[in-house]
Amino acid sequence: MTSDVLLRRATGADALDMAEVWLRSSSSALPMVRRAHSDEVRSWFAHVVVSDHECWVAEEQGGAGAAPPRPAAARPGTG
Repeated sequence: MTSDVLLRRATGADALDMAEVWLRSSSSALPMVRRAHSDEVRSWFAHVVVSDHECWVAEEQGGAGAAPPRPAAARPGTG
């Protein structure tokens, strides 16, 4: 079985879905670690992560999943 996946740059419209992926994965992977309030995380993704960093999403059959952002130093041509 194969499925088509489209990788694309994230836009502001993806920020909330990306924040949800981060919130769920961090809760699952590190349940004992206290984290910021969900609303603060969503705001951070919308106003900092997606707007200031190179972020990518993978879309499969009309849905999207987030890939973690790369810091500027890890991007080609940025240092």
